[in-house]
Amino acid sequence: MHIHYITGSIDGCSLVQCYIPAKYLSRLSDVKATVSSYPEYIEDPDLHKADLVVLQRQIKNSVFQYMKKNKSNQLFIYDLDDDLWAIPPDFPTKPFWPDRKLEIVKIFIEECGILTVHSEGAYKNLKERFPRAKIYLLPPLVDFERAILRKRPNRAEIRIGWQGSSSHIKIAEHIAHAVTQVIRGNPDVRTIWFGFLPTPIKRLPWWQWEYYDWVDIDHFYEVLGALDLDIGLAPLPSIPFTATRTIRKLLDYGMFRIPVIATDIKPFSSYPDLYYPVDASNKLNKWRRAIIDMIENEDLREEYAERLYLFTKKYDAKERIKEWLDIYKEILALCS
Repeated sequence: MHIHYITGSIDGCSLVQCYIPAKYLSRLSDVKATVSSYPEYIEDPDLHKADLVVLQRQIKNSVFQYMKKNKSNQLFIYDLDDDLWAIPPDFPTKPFWPDRKLEIVKIFIEECGILTVHSEGAYKNLKERFPRAKIYLLPPLVDFERAILRKRPNRAEIRIGWQGSSSHIKIAEHIAHAVTQVIRGNPDVRTIWFGFLPTPIKRLPWWQWEYYDWVDIDHFYEVLGALDLDIGLAPLPSIPFTATRTIRKLLDYGMFRIPVIATDIKPFSSYPDLYYPVDASNKLNKWRRAIIDMIENEDLREEYAERLYLFTKKYDAKERIKEWLDIYKEILALCS
């Protein structure tokens, strides 16, 4: 079987939904998995040889026309991570998904007739939104071959950090106030920000913070492992869209044994023992209390780190990739 992924963008979603599965699928017997991204798309020779083509968040007309032309000899699956229709108007990523683009996504899904998703919330919402489509929920995959932790020698400070993309910056800016209020002037604590630097953090003494710009997806886990964090922050906005998102942020921290403080709402609240909770209000005093508790209690950090790591190990790509292949085989069998 030849499975080919066409990415919708070059970002973290394409890494975990295309590149990582392709890497591990290719290690299975009688399977070839390939990926093409912008600008190749339909020019990629691997695309033309594939039995099954996965379109990750695609909206390109050239891809749509290729699909319509080749549906008789290739099977096409549309792939989404979140329920894009649930993004609120004031959310940071809404400009990337205006109504006209959502209409294109809808046309793609209806033409494919088959949709794979990566969260229970998205599965539930999209089954209601597209009752005629066949929808499948794929388990997350964690590439532990990338989980290389680099400890900093002879450091004494506690390192508390955040990593995220443009979809997380609004809530990150909010909780940054709590971070600065707790650690300002404390020589034993440093805060690290990867992908976004909130204004409150810039106002701390220079020796209390570090900032690392966003990197190519091939280097994301390498950099995350080199940050040597003692505490990870995973705030979520209390809006319906959040419930359709994945638990990827927990898994990213978990693969490096980093204990997490997180907002206690879905999708995280389906796994309440994995993180130190802050209630859905995201009030700064609640975040301050949680940060203080984790800074002051090393045993608590170790307890949450080990628990999250053991949970994350359940999604080791080496062990779970067969489930992806089984779903793809099931889809092929139903459509043959």
